[in-house]
Amino acid sequence: MVDKRVVILPCDGIGKIAGTVSREASQMIVKMKPDKTVLTCLPLLVIGDEDAVNLIRKNPCVSINGCRLACSEINVKNSGGKLVSSLFVTDFLKKNRDLKPESSRIAELDDKGKRLAELLAKSVAIEVDKILEDYNGEGG
Repeated sequence: MVDKRVVILPCDGIGKIAGTVSREASQMIVKMKPDKTVLTCLPLLVIGDEDAVNLIRKNPCVSINGCRLACSEINVKNSGGKLVSSLFVTDFLKKNRDLKPESSRIAELDDKGKRLAELLAKSVAIEVDKILEDYNGEGG
């Protein structure tokens, strides 16, 4: 049996600070867990890219949404993916108001935004281990 990997699907809110936090956190997660995670992007699902769709259908997915529109979550569901967790940057920000990033720093996060992304990434990294334990223990 080939072990599953958790697909991380970040928000694609270009021009929005929460989207930038989502994408930064997603990249951090994949660096923390390179053998357990894989990153794909929302536009590939939107256009129905066969490889991206197959990836989310065959592996558990975590969506990291920038806002309540939940584009990442919705597109996993609409593509028939295995959504096991859907997180919102805004929820992490509510719990960590002192880490509110400077909204004009969209291209590159300020120190607060980077710390917020790191907190989110660490939380998801812990969740990845639990998800894979469940999936690989049951045969997925």
